Formats: sequence, structure tokens, C-alpha cells
Amino acid sequence: MSTIFHGFLSAAGRGFDFLCRPVTRRVDAQVQQLLETRLNAELEARLVPTLSAALAATAQTLSRLDSLMEQTSRSTRETDETLNLLLDEVSRLRDQVEALQQPFSGHRADGEADGRAELAIVDHDDACDGFVDEPIGERARVG
Repeated sequence: MSTIFHGFLSAAGRGFDFLCRPVTRRVDAQVQQLLETRLNAELEARLVPTLSAALAATAQTLSRLDSLMEQTSRSTRETDETLNLLLDEVSRLRDQVEALQQPFSGHRADGEADGRAELAIVDHDDACDGFVDEPIGERARVG
């Protein structure tokens, strides 16, 4: 008897299949819409505050980076100006040194060295007198 009943239900199910498909599709569509609505609400409730806080932090970081870039640019300009002034000063000093060296490095037209170009060398031994009549121990105690 159970096989007859089972066969009857199978045949009835196949017979009412054309009615069950549209109902099943509508129920699936409504469940999917409810799930999407709930999921969107949950995502908005959790993600929007997090994303807005991250956006605010990023904007603050960008502001600080812009400030640092401006300071770096200003510092670079000041360094360039300082280096240019230093180069001008070195060039001026080099010109002065060359002007001062000209009288001492000049040779006469006939090829002989001018007496002014030579440096006087002091005899080191004559210029440095030792400690006279002082014992070595006395020199060590000084200071």
C-alpha cells in the first residue's frame, strides 16, 4: 500500500509542478530581497562609521604631509640661498687671495726670480732655546 501511495504522490507532484515553480520563484526572490536589505543595513551600520573615521584620519595625514612638504621646500630654498651666498663669498675670497699672491709670485720679465717671492725660513734650533738651569722635575710640576 505504501508503494501505491508513494506512486500517487509522485504523479501528483509532477502534475502540480507547473503551479509550484512560480510560487517557489516568488518566495526565493522575496527571501533574497529581505537578506539583501538586512545585509545592506548591517554593512551601513558597521562600515560607514569606520570608513568615515578612516577618511578623516587620511585627510588629517594629508594635511600634515602638505605642511611637511611646504616646510621642506622652504628649507631647501633657504639652503640654496645660503649655499649661493657661500659660493659668492668663496669666489670673492679666492679673488682676494689671487690678488695678494700676485706681488709674491711674480717673476721679472728677464726670467729671474724676484727677491720678494722667496719666504724667509727661520732656523728652528736657534729660535727655540731650551730650559736653562731648570731641573727636569721642575718642568714636570708646572701646570
